[in-house]
Amino acid sequence: MENCDSTYMPTIPSRKARGFSLIELMVAIAILAILSAIAVPGMQGYIASSRATSVTNELLATLIHARSEAIRRNAQVTVTAKDADWSKGWTTTTGGNTLVSRDNPSSGISIVSDDTAITFNADGTTGDTGVITLTSSYGSSKTLQILGSGKTLISN
Repeated sequence: MENCDSTYMPTIPSRKARGFSLIELMVAIAILAILSAIAVPGMQGYIASSRATSVTNELLATLIHARSEAIRRNAQVTVTAKDADWSKGWTTTTGGNTLVSRDNPSSGISIVSDDTAITFNADGTTGDTGVITLTSSYGSSKTLQILGSGKTLISN
């Protein structure tokens, strides 16, 4: 036996090498819980604002597409609120044919307008000028303003 030294004793790992104690783990979880409680309300507002922006962009894209189709087809194209409520969705039609249909764009978003339909003429103009306001459940809102030229502007 080559390593038969009578002074050889196996080393016992120190306490620090074994991991966290229960107290240290509980303190870390408590700090994480406090930071989460502070961050969650801000995140909910951010998510609601992001949804409002998303639905606004989707409706804007629909209006731009409808105007483009009216010019391309040299015919009237209409974007109509489903059941006279923009919050339930919208449908784009021309000559009785449905081009695009969107149902329930997002929960928690209120969409209000005086008009329930916007018709684009063959030259891209519209007589249905007005404002569509989208409001999230946390109060952030976006406004789409439809001009007689057929262009649509977004404002906060």
